[in-house]
Amino acid sequence: MPHHHNTSRIPTASIMSSHQSKPSTDFMQVLPPELAMMVLLNLDIPSICYASQACQDWHSVIQDTDYLWKLLCDQLCADPTDIAEDRANGYSWKVGLKIHLILHCICIVVLQ
Repeated sequence: MPHHHNTSRIPTASIMSSHQSKPSTDFMQVLPPELAMMVLLNLDIPSICYASQACQDWHSVIQDTDYLWKLLCDQLCADPTDIAEDRANGYSWKVGLKIHLILHCICIVVLQ
């Protein structure tokens, strides 16, 4: 005779709580913001753009964190006066970096 499990004895609340208590593997939720920024700063620009497409939370953090884009400018821009001019003209760090990278790529193509 087959043995039937009586699942009605398992309270729904305990299933829900065990599911919700799983540790998060999302480093942006687990790490302090400063450490999450350090992780992002170790990525190249295309990887940061791909990470921005991973989920809405990552998109918001990456796109809306001006500090991240400032640090990227500091890392990637050889001449900080270019970004200073862009900032003086009201551009965000992100837009200033984008302008710098576009101009840098155009210069590389022209010089080759």
